[in-house]
Amino acid sequence: MNFNVRSGDIRKCFPLLAYENGALISKSGDVTRVFELELSPVFTNSDSELDALHSVWCRAARVLPNYSIVHKQDVFFEDVCCDEPKWEGFLQKASSEHFCGRRCLRHRCYLYVTLSVKSGFRKTSSMNAILKNRFVPAEATDKSRLDDFNDSVNQFVSILKSGGLGCRELELDEVVGAENGRFGLIEKYLSLNFTGRDEVLADLHVEEKDLMIGDKYVSCFSIGELTDLPNVLSSSCRNESYSTDVSVLSNCMAFPVALKLPFDHIYNQFIFIGDSAETLNELERQGKRMESLSAVSRENLVNKMFNDEYLNEAQVRKERSVHCAFNVMLWDESYVSLLQKNSVVGGSLSAMDCNVSKTEVIVPHLFWAAIPGAASNYPDEMRFLSFISQGVCLFNMETNYSDITGEKSQGLKLTDRLSGIPVRVDVSDEPVKRGWASAKNKFILGPSGSGKSFFTNVMVSQKYDQGEHLVIVDVGDSYQGLCRLINERTGGADGIYYTYKEDEPISFNPFFVEDYVYTEEKMVQLLSLICVLWKNEHEDISKSEETQIEIALNLYVKHLCENRGEFPSFNGFYDFMRTCFKDRVSQEGIRIENFDLENLLQVLSPYYKGGKYDYLLNSEANLDLLHKRFIVFELDNIKDHKVLFPIVTIVLMDTFITKMRRLAPHERKVILIEEAWKAISKSGTAEFIKYLYKTVRKHNGEVAVVTQEVGDIIGNEIVKDAIINNADEKILLDQSKFMNRFV
Repeated sequence: MNFNVRSGDIRKCFPLLAYENGALISKSGDVTRVFELELSPVFTNSDSELDALHSVWCRAARVLPNYSIVHKQDVFFEDVCCDEPKWEGFLQKASSEHFCGRRCLRHRCYLYVTLSVKSGFRKTSSMNAILKNRFVPAEATDKSRLDDFNDSVNQFVSILKSGGLGCRELELDEVVGAENGRFGLIEKYLSLNFTGRDEVLADLHVEEKDLMIGDKYVSCFSIGELTDLPNVLSSSCRNESYSTDVSVLSNCMAFPVALKLPFDHIYNQFIFIGDSAETLNELERQGKRMESLSAVSRENLVNKMFNDEYLNEAQVRKERSVHCAFNVMLWDESYVSLLQKNSVVGGSLSAMDCNVSKTEVIVPHLFWAAIPGAASNYPDEMRFLSFISQGVCLFNMETNYSDITGEKSQGLKLTDRLSGIPVRVDVSDEPVKRGWASAKNKFILGPSGSGKSFFTNVMVSQKYDQGEHLVIVDVGDSYQGLCRLINERTGGADGIYYTYKEDEPISFNPFFVEDYVYTEEKMVQLLSLICVLWKNEHEDISKSEETQIEIALNLYVKHLCENRGEFPSFNGFYDFMRTCFKDRVSQEGIRIENFDLENLLQVLSPYYKGGKYDYLLNSEANLDLLHKRFIVFELDNIKDHKVLFPIVTIVLMDTFITKMRRLAPHERKVILIEEAWKAISKSGTAEFIKYLYKTVRKHNGEVAVVTQEVGDIIGNEIVKDAIINNADEKILLDQSKFMNRFV
């Protein structure tokens, strides 16, 4: 049997007639609506979510009229990654060169809903359009029947969309091709070319038992009998590669023959919805014949029992009786390579607990029946009787990763878990926009050696390239190289790196505000600073003490606003406390047990002029950090210093607070705190972190905390709720060391 486009033979057996009023019309009178589906990304659905998707498909299929066909076609094709750099820079260009040209697997999912006719609904392979022509039956021209079908399809699509599936009806050019020669879906299928490149129609012919399309050999594996099915059908299956004894990662049941196959192939899924009552009556008659012949063969009695079991199930569950069929088509220009791929497909079907059945003789018939709109040509002997809910279990519910970005953000460049190609994911705005998160705050957890520093460097580098302001509190020089690169790239205008040295100690001035506008956030920061300076981590500050410090700060700020010639500093605040505020405390008769001012002054004296740390809070250098977009404070040299570390950490946060307050609302602000638990072990600092986590979202900002052990955070009663509960985005790196501790 030969089919040659140039000789015109293919036109005689081609099953389609026209495309009219948004639908494909076949020569036998079938009407087909064509859609493209957007499925859930792989590895993102739980068992309950896969169950919900299964339920959505079942509900949708039940609204279709008798003699409808649901043909879901998942096309997987190899393509080449072309990653264009979004920004100029060495890292961006190097990354693009690394990925450019890498082979990857693309996925397109199409849905064809067909209204067939009773007379042509169940055809054997000998009645396929590839072999015979036929007249259009009268019922195919019934306009009211067609209107009812379109209403049902619209309801079908509405149910799919309400269940979270993207569903878009294809336009004329997308189905039959454009006037400029671009292939439509039908031409893509007939040439097995879905890449959009080198679009040339190919000859179709059969050599011995092999179907060839151009230079491509085609083979097919089908699930067309009940004996081919696994013993148990489910909406999900356990992924052994990513599951442990105490945790399970699930995929849809068809995953082994869908995304898991790393080469060109098509997974076809058919549900033929006939007249259920007529089918059940036919089974009743068959059962009686089997019973009457049970004396001839015991096999008839066994089949009668199976028949009765199916009929009882249909009666009890009120399920619609349907016929189903599934097949996997694959192709390759090398016959040897195709044989190797056949072995892989056979192994995948075995992994699904299906009997491996390679189709030999009627591959052309199955290929022809999978043309969009030609599903009624599927051989009846290759279908099996079932229920809708069982057939849907073998539907592919997942697609590969795609970019998740919004209008305001390009997202982070991550990599596809399966193909290793770049995928851009907005981990800030889109989760909030889609209702997955209420804030952009992040909690990053990864044990030593998990790639934590590498990931955070990638994240902050890309955020900087997108124009965001970043303040990083680091321990261990993790960002020194990136900061130096940015500094060189900007000619020293950005990429500011601070580190503590004995001969060059870090100095700040948290009291200095250029415009003398002290916001609520600024006052909270100053209050937290004084509390940390006064009390150690084992001492609690009382409400009365906190109130008096707050009053002192407010009076000092008022004093500064009235005397703008006076330079704001910690020294100035200390002088104000021991003079003006001391007089006020005496006048109001505040008892020493409620507020011990002398003790406060004594504890703060090391930070006053002449004290051991007088450099720390009295800087007179007016370095403008407001418009520096990449600032790193490296605190490794003082990370174990009981005095300097928590104080410096709080002051650093003041830099971020200033950015929040003074930068334009549309500018993004990010503060990343590495190993912050060492600082938040003090209650005063913890309260500030808690305040920051809850208010930063109002200023188009986000907080990210990085740690090695989750116990470091949850062990602190004050902050565990603030950080964990207010960080809707948890980024967990390699946790294989703790795989058996997850429940």
